[in-house]
Amino acid sequence: LFAGARRWFLLRRLANAVNLTKRRAEIAHEQLAAAARRAGLKQAPPVFQSDTLGTPVVLGLCRPYVLLPNFLVEESKRQELSRVLLHEFAHIARRDPCVHWLQQVTAIMYWFHPGVWWLNRELSRAREETCDNYVLRHWDSADYATMLLRLTCLDQLTCLPVPVSVTY
Repeated sequence: LFAGARRWFLLRRLANAVNLTKRRAEIAHEQLAAAARRAGLKQAPPVFQSDTLGTPVVLGLCRPYVLLPNFLVEESKRQELSRVLLHEFAHIARRDPCVHWLQQVTAIMYWFHPGVWWLNRELSRAREETCDNYVLRHWDSADYATMLLRLTCLDQLTCLPVPVSVTY
């Protein structure tokens, strides 16, 4: 129960921090509409950008929206941004925020059961793979993989030099 309460508190703290720093992303309406159509949505959900995140996320249960990191909106190419939007819109089309919420409630109720933790991890992995498959229906897998690597390196936190060996 304590672990569940702690998780809830941390999620609320993150949501509050994001709400203070988010602003509507400057993305062409045609680009949003095309990504929404490809994901099977009737209209594009709101897209915001924030400097507090290092990865794109979908937030909200009733009215989901996409939150993109600043570096992604400002430094990525148009086609790369379309792929990221399609991936995130696929989460919305599949109603993944609701599934994730149910997973979290289950994890809070059955925090002591290792099977629940294993199942949550597997479901999260399957969700991401399925949304990647939405993107791969429209673009080449090698191009998509290259784009993911490039965008990962745009985030300065993940591109810090890593020592190969350390001697004392």
